[in-house]
Amino acid sequence: MGSYFQKFLGLLSFLIILSITNINAQTPVEFKNLPVYINKPQWIDLVDWTKPNIFFIDSLFSNWRATKISLKSDSNLNEDPFESAFFRWRNRVEPYIIENGDTSINEYNKILNRYQKNTNGNRTDNIKSMSVGNGSWTLVGPSKTYSNGIKVMKAQVQKIDVKPRAYYLAATGNDNNAGTAKSPWKTIGKINTVRLRAGDSVLFKAEQTFKGTLKVDSMSGGVLESPVVIGSFGNGIAEINAGNSSALVIEKAAFITIKNLKLTGSGRKKGNAGDGIAVLNSSNIVVDELDVKGFRNAGVSVYASFNIRIVNVYAHDNGFAGISVSGEYQHKESCSNIYIGYCKADNNPGNPMILNNHSGNGIIAGECSKLLIEYCSATNNGWDMPRIGNGPVGIWCYEADSAIIQHCLSYRNKTSKGGDDGGGFDLDGGVTNSIIQYCLSYENQGSGYGIFQYAGASNWYNNIIRYNISEDDGTVSAAGAGIYIWNSSDDSLQFYNCIVHNNTIYNNKGSAISYAGQSARKGFSFYNNIFIATDSLLKGKRESDIFLGNNWWSLKNNFNIEGLTDLNTWSKQSGQELLKGTVVGLNINPGFNMQTRPLVSSCADLKLLQRYKVKANSPLRNQGLDLHRLFGIEPGGIDFNSQPTEKGIGACF
Repeated sequence: MGSYFQKFLGLLSFLIILSITNINAQTPVEFKNLPVYINKPQWIDLVDWTKPNIFFIDSLFSNWRATKISLKSDSNLNEDPFESAFFRWRNRVEPYIIENGDTSINEYNKILNRYQKNTNGNRTDNIKSMSVGNGSWTLVGPSKTYSNGIKVMKAQVQKIDVKPRAYYLAATGNDNNAGTAKSPWKTIGKINTVRLRAGDSVLFKAEQTFKGTLKVDSMSGGVLESPVVIGSFGNGIAEINAGNSSALVIEKAAFITIKNLKLTGSGRKKGNAGDGIAVLNSSNIVVDELDVKGFRNAGVSVYASFNIRIVNVYAHDNGFAGISVSGEYQHKESCSNIYIGYCKADNNPGNPMILNNHSGNGIIAGECSKLLIEYCSATNNGWDMPRIGNGPVGIWCYEADSAIIQHCLSYRNKTSKGGDDGGGFDLDGGVTNSIIQYCLSYENQGSGYGIFQYAGASNWYNNIIRYNISEDDGTVSAAGAGIYIWNSSDDSLQFYNCIVHNNTIYNNKGSAISYAGQSARKGFSFYNNIFIATDSLLKGKRESDIFLGNNWWSLKNNFNIEGLTDLNTWSKQSGQELLKGTVVGLNINPGFNMQTRPLVSSCADLKLLQRYKVKANSPLRNQGLDLHRLFGIEPGGIDFNSQPTEKGIGACF
């Protein structure tokens, strides 16, 4: 108890310091997601926070960090939460440093003297700005009354005449030039020597290639209203060719926007060992309109960062993943507020150097919270994973809380020969309070929708799979079904509370639902789904799962579950599909038109998919259970095709 209280006091003291030194008189956006376990290092007490000198503070911090690292083992060198907080604070204050390292807070005496002179000693409170030294300054922050009776703003000022600048690079440039549009620089090495400030931009000449790794660290960054922008100028898109390294590394920085660039590595099997773009311990980063290929790790990699937006990215021909997000081990809050939208992850085959774990994923996110993935697609990933074992998935998350995957498309993903997984979507080990909805999966070697818990993960619970479609998934790997349930911990106390409702699962080559040999669980419920399989609809032990209001259809036998070919008989023997003694399940051929394949290859076309729409005169349209009235389940306002939901069974009405 005392330890937690001390940690709380440490965090409180640190935030008080932040409020005193916040030159912009705002609570920095970066600190909204601070962990609650920050301890205040002792060197903090050596700083005079009424007259902070950034160079002095940096020296104290660096010495402290060097000592801390020297005491750690090689396996535990990750930056702790205080370091992340410090770099965010440092980046926020940096634009207001004057030449000797002091912040503009040291202009206090000039301001006070001029204030006294202007008011002739009379108390007034209406002067808000004045000219001091070379710049125009605005007084901000709390007021204070001094012994002479004059009330002035406390010594917090903001210099408002700092002008951002653009740095231009062109193949015909010279690093001795001015770096302007008319006199551009030539190399990435030159821009790496620049401290980028709020509103600055780094612009590469379109249709030209620049070799090297662009690095942005804690000494650079923007603010909410004026981020640093990195991109192209002219007609077209510029390329950064990183060779065997990463193309962009954003580390301990904030408010950076990267857009309209092509990032290229030498190839996952040709010497590259990096990422297209690596975002590390940073915040408020936007990645937009990138074409990323040829990196052994990931096209876009995010680690332990906050407020990240990844949009319009085409990540292809990389190794481990197209897009990868992760945080600190067993700290989901260490990576939060992540948005991934309108991205494509294609043909990311596998990392040839990873021999003990999966690789070849489309989009993967783990050790994170508050994650939204929408309108993204993944295809033909995972086919060259260099091992037999647990495998890749098109779009999935693990150890995540409050994750939503919606309106996405995952198809024809693969795994290694003899390997596992290779599926469409997956809520994997340690996922909590999360949803997959309005997604289409088809012709994946693994299951369309994986519901998994692995040994060693934190508990998996309170997750929902709804209004999704799977067609002919799981035909190669062990899944053998559209939905596959697996729990290698084999402990139901670690794997519980899952609702699967209003999905359409069609499998002409296997089962609708498959349970692995290890799949202990509790609180799994299936409502208002359409399950269609070639013969046996269920594979494995359903244990205590609840099935109510579902429509079952076997393509060979009309109905076949656990060797029984009659719904009513199975219901009475199993106790399933019985509500207050009445059979509420159905055994109706939904009459879908299966003459053409669902060759949807773009998320923009998902709304056009009509083949699984329940016909207007079908009993499936109005005989579904009222989930809200019966079970308190909010069914959602729209179906797969973004149409208003009806009291129906399946994903589309």
